[in-house]
Amino acid sequence: KAQEVTVDFDKQLQTRLEQQREALEKAATEKVNAERAKSFEEKLKVETMLQDAQRQLQKLRSDELGEGAELDLYEELKAAFEDDNITRVQKGTAGADIIHEVVEDGVVCGKIVYDSKNHNAWRNEHVTKLRDDQIAAKADHAILSSNKFPAGERQIHLKEGVIIASPARVRALAELLRHHIIQI
Repeated sequence: KAQEVTVDFDKQLQTRLEQQREALEKAATEKVNAERAKSFEEKLKVETMLQDAQRQLQKLRSDELGEGAELDLYEELKAAFEDDNITRVQKGTAGADIIHEVVEDGVVCGKIVYDSKNHNAWRNEHVTKLRDDQIAAKADHAILSSNKFPAGERQIHLKEGVIIASPARVRALAELLRHHIIQI
């Protein structure tokens, strides 16, 4: 009988230990889940703040985004062709962003117009507009400085008589076109 009492006591003890272990494991799991939920909520708050900041950046007008690239292009052209007449067209005025009059021996012998675009996607209307600006300005050539190109094209492309080039290629193209204008 003493052996039966010992076995029953051991079973009861084992049952209580399992119940306590389960209760502790459940409490630990609940605590971990609570921490995970708190961490997830904090992550959502940070992601929401980031998305809000990105939306605010996207609200910048496209001309504000392109202003820096246009100014860089203008400064680079002015430095490269000191004897030529290079002017920026005021914002809101119809026409290309930059007009480059090629001067040789004090005489204007040709013209190149430039547009600088900073967009997330390619737009054909930029080429059409620059081509119209080229015709209106009676320019010999038109260069569209852009990081985005028509599908399947990169670095340099000719479309509707307008040269589309990445900003890093524009100066070299301007040198070639300037030389060509002077020769003609």
